[in-house]
Amino acid sequence: MAKVLKIDDSGFVWHVPAEVIAKSRATYYAENDKDTTYDEEFEYTMGDDYELWDWFFGNMDWDDVAAVAKLVATPAPLTAPRINSEILGATIIDVPDDVSAATEKNDG
Repeated sequence: MAKVLKIDDSGFVWHVPAEVIAKSRATYYAENDKDTTYDEEFEYTMGDDYELWDWFFGNMDWDDVAAVAKLVATPAPLTAPRINSEILGATIIDVPDDVSAATEKNDG
């Protein structure tokens, strides 16, 4: 079984291989700390879920993992908007026959 970092963003679920994160951290420490080795840091990181999470969110960008991250779930499409008095982004607009040319009314 592979270990992954699961990222859930508004129903879009991504799996990032833990090995990629551990390799990034191990490389950094092997190059910058004379008292450790790549193998020691890799094994340590793979065995500590917090270190994986912390290294990813504190030291990596999406570009570092985009090629290996897998989208495993998407949110169900809405069949109707969620309507309540708290909705942001609900504005009145004029819609001409050519809908692509719609403009917002900004009356204040």
